[in-house]
Amino acid sequence: MSEVFKGRSEDIQEQLKKSGIVYGVSLGRRAPMHRMHVDCLIEIMEAGLQPVIVIGSANTAGTVHFDPLRNPMTAEQQREQVQELFAARGWPQPIVLQMDDQNDDDVWMQNLLQALKQAGIDPAKSVMHFRSKAADAEQQGGKIKPLSAYVQSFAAAGLSVWQSYNRRSEDDLVCATSLRGMDLNTRLPADFMLPVHVRSLAKQARRDNPDGAKLAAAGLPLTMLDLTLSRLWSEAGMRTATLLNAAAQKGSVTLASLTEVIKENMFKARQKKPLLVLGDSLSSQIRDTLKECGDFDVVSAKMGFYQSGEPYVDLQTTADQVKDAEVFVVQSTAAPVAEHVQHLLETVHMLKFHGAAKVTVVMPFAAFGRQDRAADDHVNSVAVDLFARQLKAAGADGVMTLSLHSDAARGFFRKAFGDDFQNLSLAEFFANHFKSQPSFDAQSICVGAPDGAGKPNDEGQARARRFARAISPDFNEAAMFFIGKQHIAASETKVISFAGDVAGKDCIVIDDMADGGSTLINAARILKERGAKTVSCCITHGILTPQQSQTALQKILLAKKDGHVLVDQLIMTDSVPEAYMKALHFSEHMSHNENYKVADHVTVLSVADVLLQAMVKEQRPPSIPCPQAPSAPAMTA
Repeated sequence: MSEVFKGRSEDIQEQLKKSGIVYGVSLGRRAPMHRMHVDCLIEIMEAGLQPVIVIGSANTAGTVHFDPLRNPMTAEQQREQVQELFAARGWPQPIVLQMDDQNDDDVWMQNLLQALKQAGIDPAKSVMHFRSKAADAEQQGGKIKPLSAYVQSFAAAGLSVWQSYNRRSEDDLVCATSLRGMDLNTRLPADFMLPVHVRSLAKQARRDNPDGAKLAAAGLPLTMLDLTLSRLWSEAGMRTATLLNAAAQKGSVTLASLTEVIKENMFKARQKKPLLVLGDSLSSQIRDTLKECGDFDVVSAKMGFYQSGEPYVDLQTTADQVKDAEVFVVQSTAAPVAEHVQHLLETVHMLKFHGAAKVTVVMPFAAFGRQDRAADDHVNSVAVDLFARQLKAAGADGVMTLSLHSDAARGFFRKAFGDDFQNLSLAEFFANHFKSQPSFDAQSICVGAPDGAGKPNDEGQARARRFARAISPDFNEAAMFFIGKQHIAASETKVISFAGDVAGKDCIVIDDMADGGSTLINAARILKERGAKTVSCCITHGILTPQQSQTALQKILLAKKDGHVLVDQLIMTDSVPEAYMKALHFSEHMSHNENYKVADHVTVLSVADVLLQAMVKEQRPPSIPCPQAPSAPAMTA
């Protein structure tokens, strides 16, 4: 563990020198600087250390930690304040680190260590210096975590700690709250060390505030609250006049009542809507649901090609709207894959190039999932690794998709995006569809994947188990079947093993995608041969590539054994937007056959609400509940 020092600089200078300490790090967050902060800096300078100051949050409206009441000044204004203070005292300029707030202390600590290293500062040669209030012991059990509680955490992380205590009891009364309410027009005590430019910032904020005259008319003095109101107006569009009217309804307009109103309205300021960019490869159901939900500011995107065939993307918005915005880009990367992937990459890069704070890519269908590993007998492309790297290189901060093909494919996205990669399961989604059917009987259902028998960790098997548990918590392997398959061509397979009692059962085959259809047909054939009453195939991604003179739907749904169809029902989603159209074409193809009712055999469910819930949850703090989305609409061809 690193050392823990206690005392003033003149008392421990020798200890610091012997320990090889070079940098003194001070927490100067949540300006304005007051006596406690300045005393830390004075001691650091007296000890002959290079001062390093960690200043407050850079978060802006629409982010979880946006709180201009606690942080009235922007990060840039805080930086200016520090520089002004040092210049006024004739000190050399300090190293200033800017860090965002975090809910998780461990994450904040890791970010601090990373920021130090990026600035060329060796944490092992640094001492974290702060002053603690005499009331720390009383606050230990309260809502405020005292700085002294961080001593062991800093030391364990590799930083030495220099802790000194306030010698004057009146220091306990000096806090950010009292400073924010201080009249900046009066003469300030020298102890507080508020640089002159802070008063200038407040005066400028009142002049720029369209409702500044109303503040003066209400008799409110010039305070740091003017900076808070300025941020609420400029960053969140919250008019000061509206806040003053709310304060008046409490009885009278005072600094206290106005502060209370700001607290009550802070959540609205944090709820600045993210931008939504919809790609050109989405079903109309997904597009319309996301556009009309009211949770996003929708930005129109033009994705086209020059005459040479070179793709381009234009957004119908301004650079100011994009700058510092949270953005969701929704695009399926189905056929033509190269075009849709390139448009997606250009969109992400364009947004980050113009200053978007966070870009999350939402892909109902992510291409390349099957190209997830190296073959044993030849050299092949592992394109899913390349795709994840391309998205990261383009500037994507997170990726959200549905039913990615394998755990190996997910691993490449996790490697690129960590916890900011989400592979959404549709187990509950599909289970709810079956439970809603009048003929639903959990006891008669047998569930399985069309592949992976003998491989307990296979994603297909895991997908089937999740679905089985969603159908009924009591589901066990006795109510499942197990199929092993072998590829004989790129889109052709054959069954090589089977286990399970399916006689007289309604069997449900769960898979992530259907391309040529042979996997589903082979699974259905062996199930029917083993006595299955019905076979329903449930797939997320209906790629459904045409097969010679047949469409894939024709091949799957018209395959027969002894004059009876093998697949009784095909349920798929609109993650691949052409699924609706292909179902419609199949319906037209079968219109001449009065004995075959397509509506009984093909169902396309929209995943629009699944995506919406995940996107809304992504932008809200964990403590704020996500609204319950309505059940998914179904289209039956």
